Amino acid sequence: MTGGRVVAIAVIWAMAAGLMISNILDAPHAALLAACATAAVLVRPGQESDVANLPPPPYYRHPGAHGDLADLSWCVFDIDGAVSDRALVRVRALAVGTPRLAALRRVIDSCHHPSAHQVIGWLEIIKQEQGAM
Repeated sequence: MTGGRVVAIAVIWAMAAGLMISNILDAPHAALLAACATAAVLVRPGQESDVANLPPPPYYRHPGAHGDLADLSWCVFDIDGAVSDRALVRVRALAVGTPRLAALRRVIDSCHHPSAHQVIGWLEIIKQEQGAM
């Protein structure tokens, strides 16, 4: 525990004692307030110097459409919850390269308002086919 956290905890408990002495809070509520604030101080992320000592997270580059699928995930739904046209265009663009994907592309073209479940199924097929290439 760093010195800054110790000072913060001491200030929290001193303020709770002040609230109790001035009859703003009774003793159980002042102690509960101080305990919750102490817990918040203890579980908050560390300083930048604490984080700087950690190794960088591993980066894995997967072959095939994995990066495109991850990039696609943020634009799948419109404001009303329907699958967006932009997502359908991107899913259709991913469905190339094998006869099975060409057949899937025809299915995507024929479906005007697909459900999220259908799009997820299409993405799974694309992922399997791209992985097999």
